[in-house]
Amino acid sequence: MADDNEGQQKLLKAILSSLDVSVEIASDGAAAAAAAEAQRFDLILMDIAMPKLNGLAAARLIRAHETKAGWPRSNIIVLTSHDNKADRARALEAGADTYLTKPLSVAELLGALESRFFDFV
Repeated sequence: MADDNEGQQKLLKAILSSLDVSVEIASDGAAAAAAAEAQRFDLILMDIAMPKLNGLAAARLIRAHETKAGWPRSNIIVLTSHDNKADRARALEAGADTYLTKPLSVAELLGALESRFFDFV
């Protein structure tokens, strides 16, 4: 998970931990890209507005590294407070698989995760 907001980090970690998912936290885009180059993640929750490197630039770096390393694509879910078609298009162009807007509901996040990873039934 890459988010510079400590409250958002705690919320997302609590949700993911309740699903018995291992969570690693990066507080900026540069740290997220470095972590994703060091090891492959099944899922990356990526805030867009972060210091040092924004989430879209980090997603591009992650996608480039995956291609170079021959790794399968991680699922990148972009989280943002910007809810418009242009931002959504930029996120998908940068390599995001899913685009969710904040404030994020637990049901919305679980729905996105269920469609990619889990069977909650």
